[in-house]
Amino acid sequence: ESENWECSANNSSYLVERQLVNTTDVLHYLPDDVHPNDWILNTHYDMIKKQFGGWNNLNQSNKLVYFNNKGFHSSAAYLNALNNARLRAKMKGNNNVDGYGITTYTEPMKMTNQEILKQSILQHVADYTLALFMLASISFVPSSTIVYLIQERLNEEKLVLNSMNVGPL
Repeated sequence: ESENWECSANNSSYLVERQLVNTTDVLHYLPDDVHPNDWILNTHYDMIKKQFGGWNNLNQSNKLVYFNNKGFHSSAAYLNALNNARLRAKMKGNNNVDGYGITTYTEPMKMTNQEILKQSILQHVADYTLALFMLASISFVPSSTIVYLIQERLNEEKLVLNSMNVGPL
């Protein structure tokens, strides 16, 4: 089985209902027979600079938010969009549901490749140091116990204690 993704020959996953909402976002309504993961992977190249996330209503209490890490604001933006949709769905009796919403402010850290590389190297050094300390503690504690037992056997300390009728405390 191949580890690479291959787009399906079925192009029906590309034809989904769309709606432009008042926030200038385009909502794609996926039918029940199209899985969001398949649709995202099949439309990846068509929407590479246009789509950075979405959400899926699994059931009444479980929602799922998809986001692309390359869009710096995408995680907060799509979670906010889901919460706004939930808020407006609860206000169906109100005539002015568009006047209500949750505003989210986000300031992502833009890091250069040099900063990411430096951070990655520091993380690797910390990981290897922790692994070295764990190896030392796991190997030296049992070995010191074994050295004590061998030394006791060589010096015949237990034999001396038994001959003097000294038992364990």
